[in-house]
Amino acid sequence: MFSLSRINKNFKKNDCIIYYLSIFIYYVNKFKHESVAHPNKILWVNPQTINYNVKPSLKIDKIIYKGAIKEGDWDLKVKSFNQHKKHVSMKQFFLEGIKWENTKMFKKNYHVKLKEGNKARGFTNLDDLIAYYQNDVELLFEKIKKDGFKIPGNRLNKNDMYVYIDRNGKILLGANGNHRLSLAKIIGLKKIPVRVHIRHKDWQKKRDIINKLKTNGGLNDSKLLNHPDLQDVIK
Repeated sequence: MFSLSRINKNFKKNDCIIYYLSIFIYYVNKFKHESVAHPNKILWVNPQTINYNVKPSLKIDKIIYKGAIKEGDWDLKVKSFNQHKKHVSMKQFFLEGIKWENTKMFKKNYHVKLKEGNKARGFTNLDDLIAYYQNDVELLFEKIKKDGFKIPGNRLNKNDMYVYIDRNGKILLGANGNHRLSLAKIIGLKKIPVRVHIRHKDWQKKRDIINKLKTNGGLNDSKLLNHPDLQDVIK
């Protein structure tokens, strides 16, 4: 029997497992690195600087805990966020006044899925899908425009926006949070709060080096000084 309370309980249980696993890995990593960031750490990031999604892969999808440190080439497999059909469609609707059903995402993706008898975002017909965008996405736009982004709580949560940081410090978006990032870009927000799912091991090594340079008084790179993921290191 369908039970919303049971679903919510399962989500909370999963959040709890992920939280304590993340904390455990955090302390394990502290034995390996000089400046490991707490998984609860919030970064304030300019949304205009997040321009790529990291592509899904087994190397990173299997990592459920947050604040992970991962080596490999996963950070090189990216796709443009600004050219993605979803972001283009959001701009078409909110900036150009094009109806949802005539946007690129609907015409190139949703219409095709529905015509083939498949679901699009969980819906089986166009009217319900349009109603979702009207009742959820448009209302979210107005809420963010009025109040900005909600600051995440003290505990990790499945609804937080998570990012990935590549070997050079570039901030990447994952599979979730595309609507919210798109709205933040369109509205023109200066900063949004995010948490880090995975840092590349090479970037973590740079955090460790910068921590030592700070201690020795040798840090003078303004670009690094302003990086949102280094503020906890240089203070």
